[in-house]
Amino acid sequence: MKNGFLLGIIVSCIGFVTSVKATSLFQSTNVYWYSRSCNDSFAIDLHLPKTFDLRAKRNLPVVFLFDSQNENTHRHNLSSIEMLTYHGQMPEALIVGIGFREDNRYLLTSHQKLPSNPISGLEATSQMLFSELLPYLRQKYLANGPVLVLGHSRTGYLVNYLYAQHGEKLAFAGCFSGFFEPGCTKPQFTDAMLKFSKQERGPFYYASWGTDRWQEAPYAQALQGIDAASKGLPGSARVLVQSHAGAGHLMNYHLSVPAALSWFFAPYAGLFNQWLYEEVKKVPADSLLPQLNRAYATLAPQLGGRIDVPLDAYISFGNVLWQQRQWAAMEALLQQGKNAFPADYELHYLLALSLKKQGKTAAYESLAGFETKRAQSDQQLSDLEKKEIINTYQELATEP
Repeated sequence: MKNGFLLGIIVSCIGFVTSVKATSLFQSTNVYWYSRSCNDSFAIDLHLPKTFDLRAKRNLPVVFLFDSQNENTHRHNLSSIEMLTYHGQMPEALIVGIGFREDNRYLLTSHQKLPSNPISGLEATSQMLFSELLPYLRQKYLANGPVLVLGHSRTGYLVNYLYAQHGEKLAFAGCFSGFFEPGCTKPQFTDAMLKFSKQERGPFYYASWGTDRWQEAPYAQALQGIDAASKGLPGSARVLVQSHAGAGHLMNYHLSVPAALSWFFAPYAGLFNQWLYEEVKKVPADSLLPQLNRAYATLAPQLGGRIDVPLDAYISFGNVLWQQRQWAAMEALLQQGKNAFPADYELHYLLALSLKKQGKTAAYESLAGFETKRAQSDQQLSDLEKKEIINTYQELATEP
């Protein structure tokens, strides 16, 4: 096989998840979740990375997106997250849309007591999130990474409450066009912000409003004081408050999701680029994998939870080691990648290549045969994609 041919595979064949069919990076499923704390049911909109596999050794971040009942807004926010993921601005994550109904949204985001429960709607919703839903997601969907909550307007107020009362359970809180009222007043919030500023690993907080004065004036007035209160605090780098020029109430939600997530995950994106453009040129091949693992481990204290080495890193650095003819180091890197992404065709091809080049015939033939049969029976692949994958292994078999 020609060395450059794999680059064609990346785009035309193995890229079937994204470029050929222009399909989503995520697979979605709906769950109707009954909460004992709230004594109510929720429509939960789950979006899993298409690389999700229960066999994998992974720690997915969890992004809670409130108000998924607004189909137009939620669809736009999902597209923003997909764009950030595709371009490496944030890691693959489990996206959890939480929908409210017209008859429960106010009560479950209010300090008022529930009719069937002595606690407030705010606290009932927080118990639903942290004591019921999150343990379920961790058990069933590998959701063991950082926890993020994003809300708008009334659910922006809910986010402020979650930050003030349960911030130790969060890595990030995004409040868009939010406000304060009894249950979470501005003094209560700023006291929490002061407490977290003194901690080495407090949650990040992002707040925003639009500059449309007819729609956004009350929210701008509420949130502008947070910016002033955060100045000079030890943890001020974990707080960002800003406006979006010209944005009305709903448009501010659209604009804030990509702005907030790209800000929070900036260390993740920066680390990959640092390795891609600098470190990989300097690190000896036999120490690339342990140094890469150590580098990604440094993200945990910054982002409030473990962040795994991404698929793009395994593929990119696997190709670098291929060009360097460092077959043993390439195999070690890709074996670890296979544990995290046990169904990725491109990664498995590179691993098969490294095995063949080392003369590990039995291991190579076993992997190549398995991947060929898997492609033949994979219903997500078109006939053309199946043929291209099979042809790559047939060509590899003829190489010395």
